Amino acid sequence: MDAAVAISLIRMAAADSLMEPWQGPSDTYLVQLGLDALMADIEAPLLPLLAGLARGEYPQTREPFDLVLEELGLLPLATDDLARARWTAARW
Repeated sequence: MDAAVAISLIRMAAADSLMEPWQGPSDTYLVQLGLDALMADIEAPLLPLLAGLARGEYPQTREPFDLVLEELGLLPLATDDLARARWTAARW
């Protein structure tokens, strides 16, 4: 996975988290996105914290994920950004 795809998946997860809680991404998925982003050489100071959460810490995933979004400059989400992110992930 390259950095563009990893960022696109993170952006889509951020948009999905704005939905109802049962429709949003799972805590497990958010941690996996953190791991994928690290493997794609994306640098954000709190990304290792998100990626390194243990299963017992998964209920605390949302706060580090939101902070990573801020660090990567992915907030606020615009409709064009989300559409571009979905197309990037689909092409990958």
